[in-house]
Amino acid sequence: MAPTRPMAALFRVCRSRNERRADKQRQFVELNRALVREGWGSEHDAYRQWFTSQFIPEGTAEQSRWFNDLERASATPDMMERFVIELSNIDVADFLPKVKAPTLVTHCKGDVRVPFALGQEIAAGIPGAKFVPLDSRNHIFLANEPATRVFFDAVTSFLGDPPFRGALPGTTTFKEQAQRHIAALERNWLIKTVAILAALAGAIISFLQLFRLLRA
Repeated sequence: MAPTRPMAALFRVCRSRNERRADKQRQFVELNRALVREGWGSEHDAYRQWFTSQFIPEGTAEQSRWFNDLERASATPDMMERFVIELSNIDVADFLPKVKAPTLVTHCKGDVRVPFALGQEIAAGIPGAKFVPLDSRNHIFLANEPATRVFFDAVTSFLGDPPFRGALPGTTTFKEQAQRHIAALERNWLIKTVAILAALAGAIISFLQLFRLLRA
């Protein structure tokens, strides 16, 4: 169902007015800029991994590698530092009470990148805004975590649309997840089998060498 009224979509929209927290935010921005300057364009992932660990701390090794590559491809070090500076200067807190459109604000409870309290402040500053907490530590919540279902349900309910049934966009079905886990177990058993055989071979070789020494 198409919305009959304007809807407000808000992302990173304000800085905290708490002076102590604001000082921590300034230090955080300077740390971000230093890491970008030092290693954003580097062949090594160590510097970008710091950002990745804040955006998707619960991501798999494969997802982290993908996000590291995405960061490097998305912007040059100079562009990224300018982005960090401009983003840190955005503060529309004074405009929040003027928002008249129905508004939905969602925020992950354990968000490492942006404190959960800021999401609550945004929702509290907008008259009539609906706030939905998401059970995740990720700033960008991932497809197969419970927060994704909660987010889609919140959005469809907010828009007055029917909820999604079955697998969500970008997620895997139960069958696909089971097949993935089985494949991982098979790989692990193969590795363990090879390690056991290698250990047995080493033990046999050592025994033969000892046997020859004793007969000599």
